[in-house]
Amino acid sequence: MAGALVLDDEKWITRGICGILKKNFNFSPLIECNDGLEAIQALLLNEIDIAVSDVKMPGLDGIGFIEKASELRPDMAFILISGYDDFQFARSAMRLGVCDYILKPIDEDELIEAVTRVLDRVEEPGGNTFINRAKRYIVKNYMKDLTLEQVAEHVELSPVYFSQLFSKAEGKSYKRYVSEIRMRHAKKLLKNSSLKIYEICEQVGYKDYRHFSKRFAEMYGISPNEYRGGQKAINKDDLQ
Repeated sequence: MAGALVLDDEKWITRGICGILKKNFNFSPLIECNDGLEAIQALLLNEIDIAVSDVKMPGLDGIGFIEKASELRPDMAFILISGYDDFQFARSAMRLGVCDYILKPIDEDELIEAVTRVLDRVEEPGGNTFINRAKRYIVKNYMKDLTLEQVAEHVELSPVYFSQLFSKAEGKSYKRYVSEIRMRHAKKLLKNSSLKIYEICEQVGYKDYRHFSKRFAEMYGISPNEYRGGQKAINKDDLQ
């Protein structure tokens, strides 16, 4: 059974959408939120598969919510609602993994059709269930010494079969997938924190600084030091 979350800063809109969803689907849980940070907290406490979110909101807007939610739940599906018919915005939203884009005022039939399409994708049987469970586990534990065998055990598959299934579904190896997640977080820490590079190395799951630097350079073409130096130069230019 899928879980859903509805996010809009106007309560009458979230109540209306939740009413439509209750009448036509069997979501459990079905959660109503009125700001982005509240929605992120709900994701931490509940199993949510689908989010229907407004775009324009005070504080954390719809795009910001999707970016943060995708880090917590890589397999989540999103439907955006907006009062603005902005093709360029819609296209950029799709790049973030948004499945559908609905204009206000919301048409009940259009919402039902969009949710049905997303449910077909979320509830696709077979290997995707295992892969989605594995990806959620990786996102929560990438900072640890996380082996393929541990993840395979978590999803109750043999390591060999899990490795084959994961590579086929993601188009990359398990090792590459974990490296990409770790390096993405390393980039954020290099840009936004004052942590020493060896401390960042440890925080994203690497025990060996040389190995971390080598993998970073292989992925981005520059060393962690060079990346941080470049970010400092950009920030300095912005202040001038």
